[in-house]
Amino acid sequence: MDGTGKLFAPLIGLFSEGSQVKVIDYPVDKNLDYTQLEAYIRSRLPVREPFILVAESFSGFLAYTIACDPPKNLRSIVFVATFLSPPNRLIHYLIKLPLKWLFRLPVPGVLIRHFLLGTDADDNLIALFQKVLRYLPGDLLASRITLMSQLRIRDVQIINLPCAYIFATEDKLISRNHIDEFRSSIPHIEIIELRAPHFILQSKPLECIEVIKRYLEPTRS
Repeated sequence: MDGTGKLFAPLIGLFSEGSQVKVIDYPVDKNLDYTQLEAYIRSRLPVREPFILVAESFSGFLAYTIACDPPKNLRSIVFVATFLSPPNRLIHYLIKLPLKWLFRLPVPGVLIRHFLLGTDADDNLIALFQKVLRYLPGDLLASRITLMSQLRIRDVQIINLPCAYIFATEDKLISRNHIDEFRSSIPHIEIIELRAPHFILQSKPLECIEVIKRYLEPTRS
């Protein structure tokens, strides 16, 4: 949800030398809706080179809408701990809180570990997460939570691209039901389950990178 890409540092460091990895970070100075964010992402995708998309959490819906009308050089998508409808029923109560002001308060490491990064997350990762939160405006984070609460697919489209979904079995924000959403649009999607919290790319980078590399391989042939 932060959209900065800064939390991907542990994962990006695992790609082999020469791999072309591009993190598309979202603007932090304006509150864009999903349609505007999709246009923003499309304008930054490779024009000619074959590529894959890795879409985590908040970004999964954006990758899905891009897949509905994909660029010709998009080869596959790896969805990670994500959703096509509101991630949790509690989000409808959450948006009634003064989130803009609450996000200005420091988030204790114990809460980050419990809900997002896992009890075994090291202090450096917790510190990185807290640093990213301090960097983002409270009204921006509140706006994105509101966007997630309004998610709805009006017309289900069948997607033919090779796709995988990495599901975190210890995710406290997203239920297993969201897997079925993806299966409705992508019947052939590969489901990979890993014992991990919501931020699975950060907590299980080695396992995730193996899945990503497998889908990246066809772009190199």
